[in-house]
This record gives sequence, C-alpha cells and structure tokens, in this order.
Amino acid sequence: TDTHWDFTLKEMAWLSADFQSERKRQVSQAKKLSNAILQYHSSLESKKARERAAFEAKVRRLAGKMGRSVSKGYWKKMERVVEYKQRLEADGKKRREMDRR
Repeated sequence: TDTHWDFTLKEMAWLSADFQSERKRQVSQAKKLSNAILQYHSSLESKKARERAAFEAKVRRLAGKMGRSVSKGYWKKMERVVEYKQRLEADGKKRREMDRR
C-alpha cells in the first residue's frame, strides 16, 4: 500500500528523469543545429572560393585570347607596314642608283 508521500516521491523521480531527458534532447538538438550551421558556412565559403577561382580562370583565358589576338593581328599588321616601308626605301635607293648612272 503506497501512501501519498510514496506517490509524491515516485512523481518527483519521474519528473527528475523527464527533466534530464529533456535537457539531453535540447543539448543534442543544439549540437545538431550548430553543426548544420558550421557546415552551411563552410560550404558557402568553399562555394565562394570556387566561384572566385573560376572567375580568375575566366579572366586569365580572356587575357590570353586578347594577347594572342594582339600578337597575331596588330603586330602582324605592323610587320607588314614595316616591310612595306623598307621595300619602298630599298626601291627608292635603287631608283637613285639607276638615275645616277
């Protein structure tokens, strides 16, 4: 036969165990949430780093294309201009030599 005090002690023990399990659950949830937040921020940083690296690679490719374009286009044209001028000067010298004779 349980007395009122026995029921009170049983309920106190149950309530204590309930509070402990609730506290344990809350700590577990907090750990899970903090780990999820850390993972999110680390993945965000790595995503930004990948995007930055991709952008730098794109800029490098574009700079390479522009460099090749300049070397193939502009400087080739300048070589032709220089060759043309040299040819004109050589022809002029030949004419002067021919005129002297």
